[in-house]
Amino acid sequence: MFLACVSGCAGLVTREFSAPLQATLEDTKDLDLLASGLPSLLLLQETLRRRRPHDPIVLRNGVQAWASYSRLLVVLGRPEAAKRAADKAALYADELLARVFRLSRFTDLPVRELERRLAGMGREQVADLFWGALGRAVWIEHQAGSPASMTWLARVQRLMARVVALDEAYGFGGAHIFLGAYYATLPPLAGGDPERSRRHFEQALALTGRRYLLAQVTFANTYARRTLDRGLFTKLVQEVLAFPPANDPPGAGAANALARRQAADLLSRIDEFFDETIDPP
Repeated sequence: MFLACVSGCAGLVTREFSAPLQATLEDTKDLDLLASGLPSLLLLQETLRRRRPHDPIVLRNGVQAWASYSRLLVVLGRPEAAKRAADKAALYADELLARVFRLSRFTDLPVRELERRLAGMGREQVADLFWGALGRAVWIEHQAGSPASMTWLARVQRLMARVVALDEAYGFGGAHIFLGAYYATLPPLAGGDPERSRRHFEQALALTGRRYLLAQVTFANTYARRTLDRGLFTKLVQEVLAFPPANDPPGAGAANALARRQAADLLSRIDEFFDETIDPP
């Protein structure tokens, strides 16, 4: 009787409780409070996933929650826990992408076939493509350039490129932010392209009115560092630190709080990244 109730009520919980809770956490600007609150959401997500393993809302929310938790743990200095959370985000992402592409395992899809199928995707698939890609992108950050992660990186790049083509503003321009980091960090022989990187970052900033601060932080930490542009680096991180929390857009409170913490850390380490004897470009 109880199990039947749990199973039957899972959809109601997904719509009426999980989504509002997640929205509240997205706007929480106290990172310590967020760190203590996210585990409750994660436990709920695990329960819902067992009851509704193919529900796209459950899978998307799971990717978002675990990926956010992983990035928060990095900032809080808990790298091993962050890696475990990233593994969970990847698990949800794989299940979400398998559902979108109607496969038992998304990894069975060759890259060329992925490109062909992506060409047939429409705006209704944007959310699933974005969160599926983001879950794996967070996982890649913890893989130290392993061969498996490089294979996944090629897939994530194609997923994010399709998101840009279909709805570039989705997720605060998150696909542009990813692609900006992608083209900034790869060496030229592997497809790196600093100018292309800069265009993606500038477009992300334009789409959000420079109010989604993870764009500036990622721009500084990837493009500005790779091109040794100390002036741009300083400008971007100081912009983040000067941005009033009261002006955070809805749904970006937690992300912007995280960006402020990262910006303060980056600014404190500026002399590690740039040679003080070289004038900024």
